[in-house]
Amino acid sequence: MKKFIYPLMMLAALGTIACTNTKDDVINDDPSNKTAISFVGESRNTPITRAGFDDNTQIAMRIKSEAKDKQTLYTRIIASAAASNADYSSVAIDNNYMRYWDDAYGRDAHLSVYAIAVPGKIGVLNNSEKLENKLVENLQTKNTAGWFTESTENEKISWKVSTTQTNATLSDEDLTYSHNISQNGTGGAKSFNYNSNAYDIVKAGRMEFRYKDTTATRDPNGPGKFDQGHLLFKHALSRIVVNLKKGDGFGGNVFNFADNSNITIKGVPTSGTLDIENGTWDTTGGSTGISMMAKQTTTATDVAHSLMAQMLPGYVIDNNDTDVLEFVIDGNNYSVTNAMMLKALNGENGTANSITMEQGKKYMFDITVKKKTVDVTASIEPWDSIKATGQNLDNSRGTMTFYTNGVNTGAFDLYRLADSDKSSANNWFGHYEDKLSLNANPTDNKWTTNWYFENDASYYHFRSVNTGTTIKVDNQTNADYFVIESGSSDYLWGAPIIANSTIAYTTDNGYASIISPAIGSTSSAINLTKFHMMSNINVVLRTTKTKNKVKLEEGTGTDLKKCKVTLTNFYANGQVKMGNGLVTPVDDKLVSKDFATPKEGITDDKDDNSYETTGAFTYYVVPQVLARTTGLNPKVGITIETPDGNKYYIKDLSSITENVLNGGAIARWLPGRSYTYTFTLTKTGISDITASVEDWVKVKAKADVTLE
Repeated sequence: MKKFIYPLMMLAALGTIACTNTKDDVINDDPSNKTAISFVGESRNTPITRAGFDDNTQIAMRIKSEAKDKQTLYTRIIASAAASNADYSSVAIDNNYMRYWDDAYGRDAHLSVYAIAVPGKIGVLNNSEKLENKLVENLQTKNTAGWFTESTENEKISWKVSTTQTNATLSDEDLTYSHNISQNGTGGAKSFNYNSNAYDIVKAGRMEFRYKDTTATRDPNGPGKFDQGHLLFKHALSRIVVNLKKGDGFGGNVFNFADNSNITIKGVPTSGTLDIENGTWDTTGGSTGISMMAKQTTTATDVAHSLMAQMLPGYVIDNNDTDVLEFVIDGNNYSVTNAMMLKALNGENGTANSITMEQGKKYMFDITVKKKTVDVTASIEPWDSIKATGQNLDNSRGTMTFYTNGVNTGAFDLYRLADSDKSSANNWFGHYEDKLSLNANPTDNKWTTNWYFENDASYYHFRSVNTGTTIKVDNQTNADYFVIESGSSDYLWGAPIIANSTIAYTTDNGYASIISPAIGSTSSAINLTKFHMMSNINVVLRTTKTKNKVKLEEGTGTDLKKCKVTLTNFYANGQVKMGNGLVTPVDDKLVSKDFATPKEGITDDKDDNSYETTGAFTYYVVPQVLARTTGLNPKVGITIETPDGNKYYIKDLSSITENVLNGGAIARWLPGRSYTYTFTLTKTGISDITASVEDWVKVKAKADVTLE
């Protein structure tokens, strides 16, 4: 009797399976020939975009064959999954372990499959035991046997992770398992579709023989096909990532972290038994903790040291003050308690009393280390998604929130820019072509997008602008920008800001010093802070109540005339760089523009009865210097005309000193600042000028942006 190996499947678009050829169909339908049990394998080592194994991988399987009124049979299989850039890896069974439906009850068989693998590894040893022997009780008698019987079920394996961990041990001990081909499993049996002539019907439960005639009067010896197996592997372990950030009290480059002072994780389970059938762990007596974590070579710009460790799931992070993480920086001992970790995982509004670490999840803790104190923020990220196509991942759907700071957070356009360099992750000058328009204004100030982080190597910069803003490219610097124009329009620009940073703007690099580096895959909301890009200029006019006063208004009703205020010799147009928020005027030509009609609410700083005062004339101006070194009219000025025709000229605004912030001359208007000039007009001229400068809106960046 000839041996036939059924061709292996590759998943095509929308989950369909490649069709078999005519010759294969005939052989598979012929009950006089043996039909091999065949599989494909799936393990998402990189979420969303990949499903096949990244590298050649050994798989150990235990198959259970059940038939009505017959004794259950078992067998073991050693196979290898090929490295694949496709959706599934082909699985080749070792010739010594070829198994056939015909030898295990044939058409009456219902097969369950329990498999283990370490992605990308062949010849795995764990606790001195080979991977292929983990699913066998009596190796000597069952090593070469095809099918055998057992008195009890044995879908359990022992597993151990190193207490001293490196990147090599992380890879070598990354246990995955598959139990989706079983009585309660899903997506593991692919049956043949005679309409499409393909294995594209997904069945829950066990693999079996499916008759072409599905009616009750079918011929039991008639044509049909055996199912093919689709192995879905899940990560069996939990992971912790600790990012250490340099905080207050460490001067210069001092922030040393030696190997002998690596982070210790106390009390987490490092060994136990996995019941593959139901996916549960027994870690009784195996909680020895981890004495050294694996250092990560790639970190975010604000992270001094990043470390990762893996352990068996089940550790409970609760609200007690037991130390969990301990480490030494520059000779100072630090510890992080259960309660601190729980608070960080809960966030500001979380109420969980405890969080149990789950398999397949990565728990990320950003720890800002100060002299003898630590601040902890955290997020939980799916480390892998092993389910079949179509799953929505919590760590990949983008959620945006805004710090209002008094700034309107209504309609806006949202852009993102991919940054391939996650080590520095501050490429401010790329092209923001990926746009998502959001016009809703939810009551909780949170917007959920349809964007996804394609994988753990995806890093993005996020920016917001006014709805309808046109993004352009500077051909000289290759940086994206948008145009702003002085007048009545308020232009807003938003970006994620480094946690707890003091808002700072420079005329060379805009807000670059406080902008968050590119953000990686995160389940936390991405917080953006909006900034005004214009300077808000207010002019308040007043006059004395003495005989030296001038008229600020004349007439009544429709004949009422008020003062006129004109801004002279300034640049009306400008540009805002999308990457860093830098505002620069466009040096095309100097213009003069009238202020808006005065409004009430902004007055001078002398609140007494000695003056008559107008409301504030207002104008949004492109930020710029007030005294230039070249040109015919190098200085920005103001002209004031009263209703009776008197004119007052302030030819150099840069000479006016302010009386709130620094007390110096106001040489430049900056974005997000409100400048109020008060002029006292008299018949003999301007007798008094005062100026005040304040933040247009108080802006303070908060924490909670999770970087990876």
